[in-house]
Amino acid sequence: MHRHRQRTAAFSLIELVLVVAIIGTVAMVARPRMLSYVERERVRALDCRIKLDLALARSEAIKRRTPITVNFNVLGGYYEIPGMGEVSTLDGKKAVYRVELSGKDQYAADLVSANFGGTTQVTYDAFGVPDNVGIVTIGSGTAQSTITVETTGGDTKSVLSTK
Repeated sequence: MHRHRQRTAAFSLIELVLVVAIIGTVAMVARPRMLSYVERERVRALDCRIKLDLALARSEAIKRRTPITVNFNVLGGYYEIPGMGEVSTLDGKKAVYRVELSGKDQYAADLVSANFGGTTQVTYDAFGVPDNVGIVTIGSGTAQSTITVETTGGDTKSVLSTK
């Protein structure tokens, strides 16, 4: 009797190597674009956070009828709003309203510069008007955003750019 081997469907080693090579090539091409996208999104998220916190400081100044200051610490990589009073942290401690930027996974972006008439702080008066016009620049990799604070109504505007 002659035995017939049943052939099972399978991939050859060459086919598997070819598929892995194609996947690797696509990943190498997509990686720079993905990193650029991640950098832009980090900057966009931080840009939004800073604008919201500036609006919060402005609205609190109006509500409390007292000046509220936002301090930007470029070297320390954070900003804080001491006039907001103490807020509760996740571990139950009380602390000044402070947002850490550099080195955190949440933003992983840098506070590049802050300039409000020669200082790194802006104070909103009881009517919500900032004491100085100014700019805050943030960045991550090749993405950068400039937030502008204007004295007309305390509006904030931003421009996102990539190098």
